[in-house]
Amino acid sequence: MGLEGGGCESKSFIVARRGLRVGGQLEIFGEQYREAPWKLLDQVPTLSATELALSTRSSGVGEVCIDDDRGVFKIRELHEQLAFIGTGGPKTEGELAVWLDQRIPHPDIAPGDSTLFLRKMIESLIEQRACSLATLIASWVRLQNVAESKIDSRRLRMMNELFQHLLLGGDEAAAETEPAIAFDCPLNTYPARSLYEGRITFEKHYHDVAGYMSGGEAGCAKIIEGLDEARCRVKSIERQPECSFSLPPSMNNFYPDGVALLREGCELCVEY
Repeated sequence: MGLEGGGCESKSFIVARRGLRVGGQLEIFGEQYREAPWKLLDQVPTLSATELALSTRSSGVGEVCIDDDRGVFKIRELHEQLAFIGTGGPKTEGELAVWLDQRIPHPDIAPGDSTLFLRKMIESLIEQRACSLATLIASWVRLQNVAESKIDSRRLRMMNELFQHLLLGGDEAAAETEPAIAFDCPLNTYPARSLYEGRITFEKHYHDVAGYMSGGEAGCAKIIEGLDEARCRVKSIERQPECSFSLPPSMNNFYPDGVALLREGCELCVEY
């Protein structure tokens, strides 16, 4: 789409971006935080009865129930118990931790750390919830699923903390800005799938057309254009990194509804 530009005061639309030093070079802040080392075991991993419901009663009798509606026999946990018959399954807390560790994918965690995490989780179940080792071994399928979810939850929390530390931290690893990595919005390219065709006229949009906006978004954009501090504005287009500015949240890039250039060299990102 060829564009001549709207009523924007600025002849260019440049927005500062933050970056991290990697090998002496400043790279746009993105996925670097995922490569930073993190500790899985920062506190004793516990499992509540809600997270993992187990019977503490010792019994050698399996539980069988019948679905009256369909007449289907269901043998609860029997497949879990049979999985260990003749397979040389774990016999101790340590062996169970190693056995679970081998079945939970964690390429970003050192095997020693993950095994220790699982060992302490098993110890917590035995000591704090009075679960027997036999019960845990018999319920290994559920224990494995819950342990994997626990590790995933820790991973997500640590990734969020690392993201915040690198983006906003005050040490040498913190993100920084430089003109070389700034976002330069192209004037002659604006690949919006649909355009705004409402009644509001925009006088400070960088392009002579704007992407689709709801009534509320358009009203918000008009208020921003009415600010004396606002020099120019762009309606963002999602998933168009070459044409729209995005912020690097801890999961996927986030495209704000719009970005405005203000006087005194400031930028304003707006999400309606």
